[in-house]
Amino acid sequence: MYTGLINYRDGAPVKTIPAPSDEHLVWPEETAMQVADKQAPLPVDRQIELTMKKFTHTHHQHQTTLGNTLYKPVLVPTLYTALSMGDLATNSSVYGPQTNAYVLKHLDVVDVVINNPELEDHTFHFHGHNVQVIETGPYGNLSTENREPVAHKVSGPWPMWRDTIQVHGFEYIRVRFRADNPGVWFLHCHLAWHEYNGVAVVFVEAPGVQQQRQSVPKEMVEMCKRQGIPTQVDYDEELIMTFEDWFTTEFAVRQAYIDSLEDIRTLTSNFPKALINGYDGNKTAPITFVPGKKYRLRVICMSINNWFKFRIPGHTMTLIEADGVESMPLEVDGLSMGPGQRYSVIVTAHDSDEFNYMYNVTSYSDALVSQGLTPMVYTGLINYRDGAPVKTIQSPADEQL
Repeated sequence: MYTGLINYRDGAPVKTIPAPSDEHLVWPEETAMQVADKQAPLPVDRQIELTMKKFTHTHHQHQTTLGNTLYKPVLVPTLYTALSMGDLATNSSVYGPQTNAYVLKHLDVVDVVINNPELEDHTFHFHGHNVQVIETGPYGNLSTENREPVAHKVSGPWPMWRDTIQVHGFEYIRVRFRADNPGVWFLHCHLAWHEYNGVAVVFVEAPGVQQQRQSVPKEMVEMCKRQGIPTQVDYDEELIMTFEDWFTTEFAVRQAYIDSLEDIRTLTSNFPKALINGYDGNKTAPITFVPGKKYRLRVICMSINNWFKFRIPGHTMTLIEADGVESMPLEVDGLSMGPGQRYSVIVTAHDSDEFNYMYNVTSYSDALVSQGLTPMVYTGLINYRDGAPVKTIQSPADEQL
């Protein structure tokens, strides 16, 4: 405890006043204050519930999340994504899996509940908005802690507006605001090491309205260019490739009654097949390339069991995105994809239509391959010109790619 002098007169004696304990004093609580303009609680359009969670890494580092995901900054600022993705900007997945992004509709009233099931107190700061403090109450299990029971407290008829709120241990707090400030706004714990370690979420508010009213400043575009950071993806056309496993009835029935490794090997001729763009692997329609054009291939692994490898021999792929997160350009020979993974690559067509080419898709499962089953390999046509000969290209081993 620190003390300082309240000086009424130089040299006057200091009056000694007994200090009562904290619980006998009146402190400004979140729900006790009332706003001077007497604004009533806003009617709710949407609720978002965020629970703090602790976890420990294998190297014993402790971290806390707000919700299920640890916030991590992304290469492309979330604001720029909101301004450049058109209608897709309303899909929270385009901002990346660790931005903790919540897309809000313009003028919706959002009810936010923050749950703190741990002993530690926090303060949370809302960027871009003041929020009405509606109520606080008990959350979590106090039985293992030497703490007084937490009371349920509701604000009066005119809740106070704050932009920084306290969330005490084993308590929840309910706050409310209207999404009337289009932009990208941070909500984060104000404890320095929590903020640094990602106890935060992002509200992407009214991206359609943002796109009408705002644009990325030219100075920022030039700054990115000087640092070698791409400001836009340069391509002529977009194509989608989807891969998924396809289990025949015979395979599924026989697999259910496997008793030995020898039984597994008898399935070799019935290895799970694959669908490419929804069609049996070797019956997929050709992919048309126009000489000299650049194509963005969005490649999606929709399988539930099998892995896939995808290559276009004779062509280089430039990886620009993985699982909705833009990446620095990376040249690769092919893609190795597990269930649920997505990539975007840029492929530049050759200048000549003298030859057509074949793409390769390998469908496999490590568990089955380890027992001697042979993966299925599918090929499809990259058509530069109807009737052109197919150029044969010797494929190197995977370890050389």
